[in-house]
Amino acid sequence: MSGISHILDMAARALLGQQVGLEVTSHNVTNVNTPGYSRQKVCFETAAPLPSPWGPLGDGVRVQGIERAFDPFITAKLNETASELAEYQAHQAYLDQVASLFNETQEAALNDRLSKFWAAWQDLANNPTGSGERQALLQSALSLCEILNFQADGLVRERTALVQRLGPLLEDVNAHAARIAELNRAIQETEANGQTANDLRDLRQQELARLSQLIGIRYYTDTDGMVNVYVGQGTSLVQGVQSWTLDFTLTAADTLSIRWNGPNGLQEDITAHLSGGQVAALLQVRDSLLAAYQAALDQLAQDLITAVNAQHTQGVGLELFSSLTGTYAVTDPDLPLDSAGLPFGDDLTASSFVIHVERDGTPLAAGTIAVDPGMTLNELINAINTDPELAGLVTASLEGNRLKLTANSGTDTFGFSQDTAGLLASLGLNTFFDGDKAYTLAVNPWVLANPDLIA
Repeated sequence: MSGISHILDMAARALLGQQVGLEVTSHNVTNVNTPGYSRQKVCFETAAPLPSPWGPLGDGVRVQGIERAFDPFITAKLNETASELAEYQAHQAYLDQVASLFNETQEAALNDRLSKFWAAWQDLANNPTGSGERQALLQSALSLCEILNFQADGLVRERTALVQRLGPLLEDVNAHAARIAELNRAIQETEANGQTANDLRDLRQQELARLSQLIGIRYYTDTDGMVNVYVGQGTSLVQGVQSWTLDFTLTAADTLSIRWNGPNGLQEDITAHLSGGQVAALLQVRDSLLAAYQAALDQLAQDLITAVNAQHTQGVGLELFSSLTGTYAVTDPDLPLDSAGLPFGDDLTASSFVIHVERDGTPLAAGTIAVDPGMTLNELINAINTDPELAGLVTASLEGNRLKLTANSGTDTFGFSQDTAGLLASLGLNTFFDGDKAYTLAVNPWVLANPDLIA
């Protein structure tokens, strides 16, 4: 058809098309500060021509549709990079909390207290009978134990705090996954007539961006316009209009296990395959870095205990013992000492140690006791009680699975020397330190009660 009516009809449709363009432009302007909004534009195309005696007659313009200014490849790379950035930022935030525990720029930090502790030993060596030097040593030892206890406790508290943070993080992951599945359904319904649900797709992309900051994801859009999301090594988090959930549990080894809850009660541990996002940062900091810090701090405490106690057990203080009970217990007195649960049982060697007995301050007897790592505590007790030099002078017994030595006469006392087997330090006899790690490190109670026993 041609004529004035055709001309007016084309003009009307052109105006309507441009009106749509103005409305879309207005929509863009009003959403200029809306997070996640993608600019939209109207797509015009030439209307199908009409037949005429002179050939196809143009029919003006028509609105083909409204599309987003959106590049899925670039957006996916941005989300991947944002996931890595979120992991690094969370990593730094978690470690900043720990850094304050090991601030060596402060007065009375660990290095400072260690220096004062060794200096106190030197002062005591220069004046072995000095009461002031002995008290100063005890105070420096208590101060050293305090900071190691504090640092160990701080690491435990930080690891506990990270466990408490993981639950809300996974709840957010599950909520975003469920929202993406809901938007998949809404987009599918909206686009069933061939139109594009631009604003709904923006909302879904925003959910994907937020989800990628929480946990590393991979996703793609299928032919139906629905996004499928995967975590780890291809574990499905969103499949069409269905979403799955993640939760966690603590293992027997005190590590976190992230579990995927799939259909029909199916569960899978995906911890080892996660990367990117805040969840991966939390797992690495808690179960890798902080665990390594704990192990290093415990090793420092154990080395300190071993070094000091090994020397302390070789000497005697201003007074000897009338009775003494070891601080370390065995799990079973009939098990070999090197496998009976002693924290320093691995240090035992086949050798011997000497027990000296004095009466009224005068040397009375000395018995050499042979030691083998494979002997039991009951066998050691029997060896002491049947030693011909010590018979009737010192009695060895079992008290709470610990070795107890008692002088039989009220005027007798005893001490030790030449412990080349490491037995005294392993059983906690005549030791300066008690405990077996940074958290339990302490000065031996009988040393605190009587500083004259410091050897």
